[in-house]
Amino acid sequence: LEDFPADHLMRQDQYYVQKFVKTGERPAHYRVLVFCGEVLFIRKSISNIGFPNPQGNIKTFLRSNIASNVSEREISMPKDQKVFDLALKIAHTHYDLPLFGLDIVENKETGELICLEQNTGGNVWHFSSNFSRRKYANFPSIQIATKKINEKKVKVHQYGAWDRAAEGLIRKTHELAK
Repeated sequence: LEDFPADHLMRQDQYYVQKFVKTGERPAHYRVLVFCGEVLFIRKSISNIGFPNPQGNIKTFLRSNIASNVSEREISMPKDQKVFDLALKIAHTHYDLPLFGLDIVENKETGELICLEQNTGGNVWHFSSNFSRRKYANFPSIQIATKKINEKKVKVHQYGAWDRAAEGLIRKTHELAK
């Protein structure tokens, strides 16, 4: 904090600062949808823009986007056992939350998986909405990826989403009936 000028916003408000995680040559993350303790699908996003050089111009570096959920990105639906296992581990700590999304990154320098964010409000729409098609209609890479993998069929078949959802509902029903 002492490195910031007295009138800097950092001194006037509260901020959360997280350690930078290098996810490869380009920013990347996994989105995992969990329902009733079951992983329904894993989607990976990789930005088409590489990381800026931290040794270069500091102003350019600070203006650079290091997020992977940018409009121009590659999207795939990998079957990644490490990501799947971490998501299940997290899911088992949230028995009271029926539906949530996880944003997970892999530190390419250490191989460690890190959950950056848990979207626990239940307001995930991956199976019920075509929102992403409309939102990204003007971005060719997202539009192409959407046509290829954002189809519900691909998400359903990746891990057998409907069967997993049914298993989760049955298990939860049995727990609540006891």
